[in-house]
Amino acid sequence: MGEKVEGYLELDEIQARVRISEGKAKQLKEACIWALWFCGHSNGVRLSVVEAGASASYPINWAEDQLDAEAVRRSYNQDDATEYGAEALALLLAIQRTEYDAVERSVTSSGIDYWLGFKDGNSAQPFQRASRLEISGIMKETAGNRVSARVKQKLEKANLSAHSFPVYVTVVEFGQPYALLALRK
Repeated sequence: MGEKVEGYLELDEIQARVRISEGKAKQLKEACIWALWFCGHSNGVRLSVVEAGASASYPINWAEDQLDAEAVRRSYNQDDATEYGAEALALLLAIQRTEYDAVERSVTSSGIDYWLGFKDGNSAQPFQRASRLEISGIMKETAGNRVSARVKQKLEKANLSAHSFPVYVTVVEFGQPYALLALRK
């Protein structure tokens, strides 16, 4: 029996789902596609997601007819694609798997990558910070660069910021591909 399919991660919906700028959304989408191609994956590849001992599967999709494949291949390298591709998937997973529906980029030195919050109808304060998100990516896991070790490292990094807010850590590995999600309250 395979993993339960929980839904889809639609790279073309990053801007609408995560509510970020069109340019940022396009960069994240393209980098993610580059990383998946680099590892030999194609449209529809399933991302295995492990969280608190349970696992699920999410097919990753994008509109191929709206993509200039050669331009994407020339625009990224392994480092960029790993970082931004992991960011794309982690943001989509955060919106899909948590109660939060909004993100805001964090200050670089804060120990986290994003704030997670709830969108409400209050225009005076449209974003309420409620949780934190730290993201990391690995192109292909090795004995010296393991996803579980990276999660531990990122949880420690998130502790640098003295907050009472919970923190989600998502580490994406593109070789298989899979993601490990951890929550520290």
